[in-house]
Amino acid sequence: MKTTNQRWWDLPALFLLWAALMIVASRLEVTGWTENLGRANLLVMIAFILGALLGRSRFSGVWVGVFAAAYSAFFIPWQLGLTMEGGVLWGERLASLGGRLAQTTRIFLSNQPVSDPVLFLLSMYLLFWGVSLIAGLQMVREGRPWLPLVVAVVMFFIFDYYHPFAEHRDRYSAFLTLTVVVLVGRIFFLRSRAEWGSQGVAMDLDTGQSLTWSVVVVAALLVLVSWNLPMVFETMTPGTAARERFSQAWMGFRERFSNAFAGLQTPVSVVNEYFGDKLELGTGAILGDEEVFLVETSMPELRNARYYWRGHSYNYYDGVSWQNTIAAKELLLARDWPLTHPIHRGRVVVDLTFTLESETARTLYVPNYPVSVSRAVRVTGDVLEDSETDAVALVSDTVLRRGEVLRARAEVSHPTTNELRTAGVDYPEWLRTRYLQLPQNFSSKVAELAEEITRGAESPYDQVQAVTRYLRKEIRYQAVIPAPPAGADPIEWFLFEKKEGFCNYYATAEVLMLRSLGIPARLGAGFAQGTYDEDAEVYRVQRMDAHAWPEVYFPGIGWVEFEPTVSQPELNFFEESSVRPAQPSVPAAAAEDREREGPDFDRLDRLMEERDAEEEANAGRVEVRAWAAVWIATLLLVLAGLVWRWLNLGGRLKPFPEWVVGRLVQRGVRVPWMLHYWAALRRMSRMEKIYSVVPFSLKLLRSGNPSLLTPAEQVRELVKWVPQAETAGAVLLEEAQKAIFSQSAYDLERARKARREIWLKVIPVWLRYQLRRIPREG
Repeated sequence: MKTTNQRWWDLPALFLLWAALMIVASRLEVTGWTENLGRANLLVMIAFILGALLGRSRFSGVWVGVFAAAYSAFFIPWQLGLTMEGGVLWGERLASLGGRLAQTTRIFLSNQPVSDPVLFLLSMYLLFWGVSLIAGLQMVREGRPWLPLVVAVVMFFIFDYYHPFAEHRDRYSAFLTLTVVVLVGRIFFLRSRAEWGSQGVAMDLDTGQSLTWSVVVVAALLVLVSWNLPMVFETMTPGTAARERFSQAWMGFRERFSNAFAGLQTPVSVVNEYFGDKLELGTGAILGDEEVFLVETSMPELRNARYYWRGHSYNYYDGVSWQNTIAAKELLLARDWPLTHPIHRGRVVVDLTFTLESETARTLYVPNYPVSVSRAVRVTGDVLEDSETDAVALVSDTVLRRGEVLRARAEVSHPTTNELRTAGVDYPEWLRTRYLQLPQNFSSKVAELAEEITRGAESPYDQVQAVTRYLRKEIRYQAVIPAPPAGADPIEWFLFEKKEGFCNYYATAEVLMLRSLGIPARLGAGFAQGTYDEDAEVYRVQRMDAHAWPEVYFPGIGWVEFEPTVSQPELNFFEESSVRPAQPSVPAAAAEDREREGPDFDRLDRLMEERDAEEEANAGRVEVRAWAAVWIATLLLVLAGLVWRWLNLGGRLKPFPEWVVGRLVQRGVRVPWMLHYWAALRRMSRMEKIYSVVPFSLKLLRSGNPSLLTPAEQVRELVKWVPQAETAGAVLLEEAQKAIFSQSAYDLERARKARREIWLKVIPVWLRYQLRRIPREG
């Protein structure tokens, strides 16, 4: 009745095939072309075991493909995601990987060198996963794993060709050759044994003929390999004629596809940063329109304000360049955020999503008060009074690549003119020490100009605005200027002689003039706001947006950007703020003051909004974890089922229902008839399973013991209880007798239709019977 497909389950052959694949994966790892190549070894192991179990199972080819695709969709992104730094949420990992792959694919298709190794890693992971999965599957189902084995051997020789200087190189070749030879001999022996068995040839375990054929195959292949080994090694040796001929044959192919893996030429990633710990005044340059990054914000438009994407802030000026003298750097993982800032007036919290468009980067360009970042970041800054962190630079702990996505939250300065004008001059001592520094031999002419410009100004804000307006009115913008004359003060030359320049000079002049007036200021560098793309709802920041600007400190407000460079739009402050202030943590002293003042309903609203935002973020994390748990649990259950099926097919375990029945019988427990029926189903043919609806229905209707009746008697008993099932019962009995008791052709589909019809007739009768058994009240 049952047909069984032959399975080539042989542990020695499976071990040899797995060993060959692992040797090839190890050969890739020792090339050291990039990091994380060793993860291919784990993928080989998982894929090979999965392929062997799927091959051992009874699943059809379609279901094998479904399971293989499902596991592939989990394990490959999982391993690729682990190549990124720890602490990044998986949603952001996958988004970053997708962006990087899209960018590298586009560059590759345009026939340009690709520096990001993610495309190479994905190619290797896919290749090793697919080869190993198919190898395990074909070995068990067909006993012919030749195609994946040939592909693996070709991969080995490609790795060996492009990396000929590996330590113990000859050992890898020797082990692979020996493993493949023994594997081929073993498979030949298995197929010979199966053929003899089908022909009825008697064979014991020590049959000499099998061993003879195996030795012949091994010897022939060893002779063949040994005969050609000198030529192979000559081809692999640099500088030989054979190597030269082989290289010419590969040249066209190599020129095209080497671009995809240009980033593997060196294990060290070269990161080109726009700004560093030092900023020269310089002579300027014409910048291109290449995109640096995209930014999606929770507030696309800040009324009366503008985004400044700051990379570094500088506090020390030596007369020709700016430096950052803050040495304190702290590594903050994604889980270590947020940074704490005391409540200040005139700030608004924004959520930002950055997509990197430059080749590589480390510096993060976040507005002036970063709260949190979704990556591990080295923060340069000081922890000040009230636990405030004055962060002046954020540098990623790992290299960021084109297409990566990261998220950040920041407080953006958004004060009103009234808040700025009434801020006062109560500057902390640390601020005066660091941000009032002037270079030696500071130009008295520049200081006198600052006094003249601000004469009559009533507050520091009015003084800052006076200096800003003067620079915008009196100095022309010029992207490229000549170097200042030798011995001249660059800023004095810029203000009094040249009277033209670019942002570095504008910002430096304003900072120095404000410091000479006793107003703390520093120079910020990064990128201006960029161009807002309404269709994509992102800011597109280009190289030409590179910018420097002054940042001025106001007590109770913090650092505020000003815009003296005339090529940028004028930055105006208005009397009334259009948005709520920021929502950072509250210092204890401030909280006590608020209690004495009475209820602060605006503050309560801010805290409730912050709580709602945190709950929403936490809910998202819980949802991600829940889905991850569901996926992992499902995959483990399916894998456990495959292992159980393999053990079951090998006769190592009884079917589960039979095992349960046996355990209950051993303990003297009465076994429910449904459990007996479930166990019996495991031993039935397809037609017997279809016909079992008749005795099962009799059990439901409590019509004695149907096992004591013949099939015809069972149908007659069923008709007695359910007359409407007479026609369907007769059809099912006819098809069952053909299949079970004769050699006549039978119609499974006709039997299935009869079974459905019987069910439709039996269920209403069974329900009426159950309802009658319920005691009636009254």
